Amino acid sequence: MHLHDKVAVKEGVTDIIKIDTSEFPAFGCGVDLMEEMSKRVMRRAIDMWIEGDRKAKAAIFYVPNHGYNIIAFWTEDKNEIIPEDPFALIKEAISREDLQITKGIPQKHNFRALDDYYARIDVVHPPGGIA
Repeated sequence: MHLHDKVAVKEGVTDIIKIDTSEFPAFGCGVDLMEEMSKRVMRRAIDMWIEGDRKAKAAIFYVPNHGYNIIAFWTEDKNEIIPEDPFALIKEAISREDLQITKGIPQKHNFRALDDYYARIDVVHPPGGIA
């Protein structure tokens, strides 16, 4: 899923992977550069999902100067069934507020440090959620 909104994971939630994209510099212009960054981040998310015994429901990552992407994994629910709806576990995480989406759109920055701020994992889930 691609969002032009801010996405945060509630502190203590362990079944949503947060990918730090600050090491994947976004530079220049064009889709090719962003596509390559996204491929590398998605590969990392899948590797982390496999390393975690495929228990995570999703992974989120910040797309510099743009918003957030959410990767939904097809994994078992609490009844050990893989839901037919590929977004069922994401919807459940949103309804429990484990995954929080706001209208704060972190895009169109003219200052790289601001993008680095949004990309860092330690600021994606501030105590008490996001305003």
